Amino acid sequence: MGRAKGGSLNGSISIVPFRCIVFDGDGMATFSVPEKAFEELSKDPERYCAVLINTKMNVHLAHELFKAKKVNSHLKVLLAAGVKESDGDLLGMVDKVIPAGTKKEHVFEIIAELYGSTESSRKRLLLEKLEFLGAQQQAFKNFSASQLEGIVTSLTNLLSRHTAKTGGIKLSTVDKKVLKSLITSKGHVSSLLLSKKLGIPLTTVQRHRKRLEKEFLEYSYNLKVAKFGLRNADILIHIKSGTMEKVAERLLELDRVVSVSRAIGTSNIDLRARIIFQDNLELSKFIEKVRAIDGVGEVMWMESIQQMGSNDLPFLRILED
Repeated sequence: MGRAKGGSLNGSISIVPFRCIVFDGDGMATFSVPEKAFEELSKDPERYCAVLINTKMNVHLAHELFKAKKVNSHLKVLLAAGVKESDGDLLGMVDKVIPAGTKKEHVFEIIAELYGSTESSRKRLLLEKLEFLGAQQQAFKNFSASQLEGIVTSLTNLLSRHTAKTGGIKLSTVDKKVLKSLITSKGHVSSLLLSKKLGIPLTTVQRHRKRLEKEFLEYSYNLKVAKFGLRNADILIHIKSGTMEKVAERLLELDRVVSVSRAIGTSNIDLRARIIFQDNLELSKFIEKVRAIDGVGEVMWMESIQQMGSNDLPFLRILED
């Protein structure tokens, strides 16, 4: 496997399913099936320098994988994370066991330590870390390892300060590109089209998109009620006594109520209920039902009859550097 010299071991392995994380210039690629990670390594052997085996692994399977030489010889470092109980002699193949939940930037430092102390080795790891931080490797190819270390330190500190100002959110250049494209397309774009448009590998786009959609985007399907002869309205409610929670519970028990939310901005509006209705007569009857709820004071309503336009710029400006 080309195991790096000087690696230390301070953990062990247990028999349960595992997954592999392959480090490349874009950060990390995660595979739910370990064989896929090794297959990816064989496609482009010089692209990867390390694999982190995350959580626990089946010792027998791991032995077979390594004995079959499915890990490419260009792979220099093998790490294991989140290991607790000793089982088998697999540790002889692992360069270092690290704590579960170790941050990616710290993993890079561990890899650099194990990967070697030569100038070329240091440069390669530093260039990969720069790209992970959002810089372009090509722009720093001619810098020495010492110069790169200074740049990495400065960029890490700068990003840390920026992260603190933005509430702890840290987005890479790829993250921002994918987010902007998803926002402007309203999500109606395939990952393949995004890959071609942005010039980013498909697997990278898919990996980033999955995480970004989960953490930073809100989207859902809503029925086009007009197609069924129905309309939408917001019922604005002032609570004169009792608790908003109890009134909200009663509202959600009524037919046609889609959602109830707490509202602020004016002194006489406490709750907003989104409803669907058929005509003005049904709306009038619904409002009377709302007024009959204990604690409800003034009730108003409004209906959006036409969207005059939309603007994505406020969202896009949030993602600007």
